[in-house]
Amino acid sequence: MTENQSGDLAADNGVGRVLGTEHTSTSAFRVVLDDTEYLQLDDLVVVRTQVPKQGEVRTYGIVTEVAAIYEGANFESDTHRIAVDGTLPGAKVRSAEVAITRVDPELWVAPDPGEKVERATGVEREKALYVDEMGRPLPIGLGRDGEPVFVDLDFFDGRKGGHMSISGISGVATKTSFALFFLRLLAARPDVLGEGAANLRILVFNVKGEDLLWLDKNNRYFDQAAVDSWQRLGVEPGPFTSVSFWAPPRAQSGDVVIPDTGGRQEGVAAFTWTPREFIEDGLLRFLFTDATDSRNQIPFIEERVRAQLQRFAVDVEGRPGAVVLRDPIEGHVPGSRVTPNPGERIINDLKMQARRDGVDVIDFGFGNPDLPSPDVAVDKLIEATQNTRNHRYSASKGIPKLREAAADMYQRRFGVTLDPGTEVLNVIGAKEGFTHLMWVLLSPGDAALVPAPSYPIHIWGPIFAGAAIREVPLAEGDEFIANLERAWEYSWPKPRTLVISFPHNPTGVCVDLPFFEKVVEFAKRRNLIVVHDNAYADLGFDGYSPPSILEVDGAKDCCVELYSMTKSYSMAGWRVAFLVGNPEVVAALAKLKSYLDYGTFQPIQIAATVTLNEAPEHPALVREIYQARRDVLCDGLDRIGWSVPKPRGTMFVWAPIPDAYKHMGSVEFASKLVREAGVATSPGEGFGPGGEGHVRFALIENQQRTQQALRNLRRVLTDLESTSV
Repeated sequence: MTENQSGDLAADNGVGRVLGTEHTSTSAFRVVLDDTEYLQLDDLVVVRTQVPKQGEVRTYGIVTEVAAIYEGANFESDTHRIAVDGTLPGAKVRSAEVAITRVDPELWVAPDPGEKVERATGVEREKALYVDEMGRPLPIGLGRDGEPVFVDLDFFDGRKGGHMSISGISGVATKTSFALFFLRLLAARPDVLGEGAANLRILVFNVKGEDLLWLDKNNRYFDQAAVDSWQRLGVEPGPFTSVSFWAPPRAQSGDVVIPDTGGRQEGVAAFTWTPREFIEDGLLRFLFTDATDSRNQIPFIEERVRAQLQRFAVDVEGRPGAVVLRDPIEGHVPGSRVTPNPGERIINDLKMQARRDGVDVIDFGFGNPDLPSPDVAVDKLIEATQNTRNHRYSASKGIPKLREAAADMYQRRFGVTLDPGTEVLNVIGAKEGFTHLMWVLLSPGDAALVPAPSYPIHIWGPIFAGAAIREVPLAEGDEFIANLERAWEYSWPKPRTLVISFPHNPTGVCVDLPFFEKVVEFAKRRNLIVVHDNAYADLGFDGYSPPSILEVDGAKDCCVELYSMTKSYSMAGWRVAFLVGNPEVVAALAKLKSYLDYGTFQPIQIAATVTLNEAPEHPALVREIYQARRDVLCDGLDRIGWSVPKPRGTMFVWAPIPDAYKHMGSVEFASKLVREAGVATSPGEGFGPGGEGHVRFALIENQQRTQQALRNLRRVLTDLESTSV
């Protein structure tokens, strides 16, 4: 642009004109610059446009790119002809790309081509940066024009927001330096901070060496130019005026606790807490970044662990601050001091310790089936293993014959037709299948409905996926449906998945097909995916036959079901189970598994196929054994004065703690049974909310061992009114 063309631009803040050879827009435009002006990156400009029927609209923007070109040059060699030889006419044109930051008034029209572009200074610069609309503008640095750049403090202290993201090149300390610079400015401008300035405290966690241990000292490289820059920000330069430093204690420093620092010791304190201080001050919550976020389960977990630590921690004689974990039943009170015993005082270790001490522990604690697998399964496994072709990778979704056998079993057992290609997936045990299924169905920030109490993986599976659980108090029939509705209504975000398992572990609650019909109706109305863990599909007693949720018409639209060979066929260690039902969910898990595994060892899949096809009678044999064990245990408990309802399904007995011992809680009561009776059970507390007040017996001991356990219990539980065993 020539001087004559530029008009009066040079007489004011004008730098050029809006380019007219390409479209302008509401997001960006280009500026062709006057020969005597320039723009650089981050410069701010303003354009005044007369809009018909509206008047003047000012468009503000920031320079994002600067370019130059010879007009008239079509080939690279033309550059020499124009610039050196003068044999080709051409003109040098410099331009800039501008990203629009603001339109005032807020009438979003594009600036007109040819309009004068001015450098934004003074009030116009503040408008370009929205400083005029900031509640508390805090200067955080100087722009390329040497003037302050501001942020709105309301977005950092929770009034309008509470987050700052600083990005930059790693390894050169730019992000750390700017963060400290920001904090220094914050501390130096009480006029901006307002009424909170008197209570301002800054806590910096540093994991990048010891440079930050000198924040209270002057910078030797601070020159006059830096002083002038700070003063333009309204801040007198200098270090932080009131600083305290802490560092971790040095390891193996003996009885004297000193900070683990190299360059500076003076003025640095060691931060450390004794176990007693850690427990009493409730510091466990500070180990979790999201300990106050009600959308996840961390507050629930932290609260329970903290409460247990406070109950079980006992001070150690002669070692101030040290604790051991002792059962409260031993009678310790706050302030007690004991001589420590080796080992942890938890239920599993009590059981193992008793066995190491020669005690015959009758173990009803872990639901690990003791019955042998079918002969046909073992024989086929041996045969298939001897074929080296089966030693290679298998199919993650399961070999076709195995999926066909599972589909045939569902047709025989439940009358449910499944497509083995799209509606059946082999998983490496129901636990693995369920956990990875949660990864497919849930994401961080989602929620799942889960009965309380529940089998632990039904609680933890959604949590492992980053989701929150919404507890639904377990009940029978319509009461549970009502609880579902209530949990849905009071949940936010709205749950995406419902996890259920009937017959239910640990409570033994059983349902019928009309119940599942109501669940399916609820799920469709609420747009939920139902995951039914049918682990005890074949363990129904007294004539009860547990249904499949897929027997409900239309259930495949919103339901999937897990079926396991663990209990029905006594194949716990084989890890063979299936996800069946909704083809989209099945396909999603199959895709995930294709990245994670190559399926179960192929000889196991072959043996499982033959077992499903040739041993359909085995679940009935298993069911008879578990029912007989249930009867022996429940009838025997009743005779010693411990009234326990007989479950109609599962391999567990959910026993309410007798009234005489209810004050102990499930963990203490289960500990008493191990120590004094040699009988191991699972405390109800381990099954989540709603589990306290119960212990669970797994029916994994034979009738003779169960009778012995009953005699031991009668001897120990002397406050019961017993008859005979």
